Parts: sequence; structure tokens; C-alpha cells
Amino acid sequence: TEFFGDNENNVLQVAYIGYREAVQWIGSNQPGTTQIGLIATSGTLTGSGYGPQANWFHYNAAITTRYHLAEVHPTDPKTIQQYHYLVWPKHLVQRGYALPTNFHVIHEIMGGNTIYCYILEANS
Repeated sequence: TEFFGDNENNVLQVAYIGYREAVQWIGSNQPGTTQIGLIATSGTLTGSGYGPQANWFHYNAAITTRYHLAEVHPTDPKTIQQYHYLVWPKHLVQRGYALPTNFHVIHEIMGGNTIYCYILEANS
């Protein structure tokens, strides 16, 4: 924690592989999808306060040009409603950010028996 300070868990989300794999899965299985909300706590994907070296979108530029991706906060239901698909990391569920009731899980990104994140689709 000396290196990352008090925001260690937030900074580590930048390297989190689940977002990229989830966007790739959506692109392969849901043709035509362009807007995807990436659920994260404030500033963890954009690198706010840490500079461009901590920006998930910078390191995933190839995938961000194909889709409209945005950091969406789990405490902002109004913004969440604007997306048809969400990528919701499991660790946020474990920290008390429940999956929205007006979405359903269509896929899980896993490593072995560990769920990295859920891919959610809005209920019709």
C-alpha cells in the first residue's frame, strides 16, 4: 500500500482483464452493440488523479474505438439506465454494490472457478 496509497483497490482495476474480455464477448455474441457501461468506482478507469498512465481507456484504445464505452458508477442508477449492456465486476458485488434489478446476467467472465465480472443486459 505504500506505492498505491489509500486507493490501492481502485488503481488495481486499471489492469483488470475482465472488462476487456467482457467487451470482446459482447462484440462476438451481441452483433451491433455499440454502447456498453463499464461499472467502476469513480475515476478508477479514467485514471482521475493518477494521470494517463492509469487510464484503462488509453491502454485499450483499439477496443474503445469500436464501441462507445464509458465508466459508469454503481451508485448512479440514472446513468445505468442509459445502457443496454453493463460489465459489472464481481468484486464490486462483494463490496456491497448489488446488481441492478432491471438487468439480468447473460454471461460471466471467469478465470478457473473465479468470476471476474458479470455481463448484464437490460430487461426488455
